[in-house]
Amino acid sequence: MTKLKDFYIWEGVYSDFAEAENSAVGKGFSGSTYLKSAKKAAKDSLAMINKGKQIPKFYKQRFTSYPAMVSIAMKSFRISRKFKVLDFGGGLGVGYLNLQECIPKTRSSILYKIVEVPEVVAHGKKFYKNLNLPVSFSENIPRSKYDFVFCGSVIQYIKNWKQQLIELSKTNPDYILLGDVFCGNIQSFASLQNYYESKIPHWFLSQQEIEEVLVSIGYELIHQDAATGIRAGHEDDLPMMNFKKKYRLRNTVHLLFKKKAK
Repeated sequence: MTKLKDFYIWEGVYSDFAEAENSAVGKGFSGSTYLKSAKKAAKDSLAMINKGKQIPKFYKQRFTSYPAMVSIAMKSFRISRKFKVLDFGGGLGVGYLNLQECIPKTRSSILYKIVEVPEVVAHGKKFYKNLNLPVSFSENIPRSKYDFVFCGSVIQYIKNWKQQLIELSKTNPDYILLGDVFCGNIQSFASLQNYYESKIPHWFLSQQEIEEVLVSIGYELIHQDAATGIRAGHEDDLPMMNFKKKYRLRNTVHLLFKKKAK
């Protein structure tokens, strides 16, 4: 067995995403390993919900701020229709199940759309087909209005992440929550994430850059908090000791943005 100290989740420093892509290996999140993991997470979480029990902590670590932020946003919602949430990169909907655990009447008050890669969309539609839950899937960002956009641990995998945030803002949400973001007081750089048989291009971002993009499209940062969790058996601090200090982040963060009043 490989010892944790000999295993590095991320390796290499690249000036941009395209350079990291040249060394990428495997199917990453389109492969069978991720789909198997995503299905297990959704099945286990749903089973706990149906038993009236809490979702396992491991499946909640990316969503520690999510239910509370959605609850706050819904308090200011005055339109007589269901609250619309767009979950970009939401896998098989564990984010929705976290809302269902925490927010009363989630099933009757929230419409939930997940945007994912084709392989995940196909499995998602099959998984939710007979569950009678207001969860739907799409390969493309909708062109209709959404009230809340959630990106949970996803923008680090998007090559043109700035343009992606701009595209998401076109759904005109009142709030955008970027969860589990790999950012801080650093210069943005790309690396490779070791994920079983794959090596996936992965951004480490300047928080200032993220804020500048959101400000430019009419949003302001109103809340942030540190995200902690377990990755490859390592708790809390990100295991980045193989990087020079100027590249290291201690933890990921949750960033909540609100649309500025005109």
